[in-house]
Amino acid sequence: MLKLFKNRNLVLSLSLVLGFLISDIAQYTKSLTIPSLVVIMTLSLTDISNKNMLDWRKLPKPLALGTLMCYFVLGSLILILTYLFVPEIKLRTGMILVAAGPPGAAVIPFAAILSGNLFLALLASFGAYLAALIITPLLLLLVPEAKTFPFSFLLLNLFYLIILPILVSRVLLLKKIDTIIRPIKDYIINWSFFVFIFNLIGLNKNIFLKNFNDLFLIMVIALLTTFPLFYLLQFLFKKFGIKEDEAITLILLGTIKNSAFSSALALLLFDQVASLPGAIFTTVYALFMVWIGR
Repeated sequence: MLKLFKNRNLVLSLSLVLGFLISDIAQYTKSLTIPSLVVIMTLSLTDISNKNMLDWRKLPKPLALGTLMCYFVLGSLILILTYLFVPEIKLRTGMILVAAGPPGAAVIPFAAILSGNLFLALLASFGAYLAALIITPLLLLLVPEAKTFPFSFLLLNLFYLIILPILVSRVLLLKKIDTIIRPIKDYIINWSFFVFIFNLIGLNKNIFLKNFNDLFLIMVIALLTTFPLFYLLQFLFKKFGIKEDEAITLILLGTIKNSAFSSALALLLFDQVASLPGAIFTTVYALFMVWIGR
């Protein structure tokens, strides 16, 4: 029976199904979304030793790769498809914010789940978040009606999703607490993912159903820049002889944006309509995570 609770495929699939069936409960559990992600990130990072974490000589390459995959590959593709197929101004604004967003927080834990290069995932995500401090405001120049960019919002995300998990994971290693947690680590990560994906689906289901006609093209773009792009990048990296663990991490960086960040930023700067693309991408990413984690 306990093996069922440890079965990642079952847990992720259950979160998806229940997110659609009993979505109203997500209104009461939404405050657990970020904490569950912080738990996932923290426990995933305990697989990186303090020695490797402190080897900053390896920093420049991951920083550059994170920016390349997140912005020049995924961000550029989203922008191109947006200008080709999304004529409505407010929805286009929301899409620009998705393209301008940093990497998804799920990149690091899924790099661990899929046996990717976790150290590369950490530093590349950190580098892309730093690059976001410049790139995100610059991309907002494409939106003339944008208000002053809230740098504090981006820095808060950087703290909660990158810096805080790093610090807590180091404490767990130094105090040897990770050895106590290790037997139940997979259970904690899987069920934290359950809470995370359940809330993503539950909170966004009604938005999608009520605006299906307007958001259909955005859903198509979100699907194209995840599932097909995942396999295209996988083919290209294999063809060019990129090491498998590095390729997995780079593919995740090139297919998952922090769309929840983009949706929240749209609400801060614009209105609810502009936040819809981020919500749609968030829902598609939940499906995508269940698919690649199977």
